[in-house]
Amino acid sequence: MMRPPTVTKPAPSSVIAPPPARSWGIDRLLSEVADWGIPVDDDRDGLLGRIWVNHTSAPDRRYRELARKLLALGFEFWSGKGYWR
Repeated sequence: MMRPPTVTKPAPSSVIAPPPARSWGIDRLLSEVADWGIPVDDDRDGLLGRIWVNHTSAPDRRYRELARKLLALGFEFWSGKGYWR
């Protein structure tokens, strides 16, 4: 009894991850952050596709709320540097 040959996909030699898609929520939050004067390095269209928000201190409730929003949108805190995604 003959079996049909199984088709397998070859493993890619190098996988390049696409940059993160633009998100309306992230764009809106980054605009708010920039209005507050907090430096933002938005490299979503670049090679690494990262976003850095240089928000390292939370002196009042508004800044703590901002930190919670960043975390909710998938940003990670890096002590002394700020938030990145």
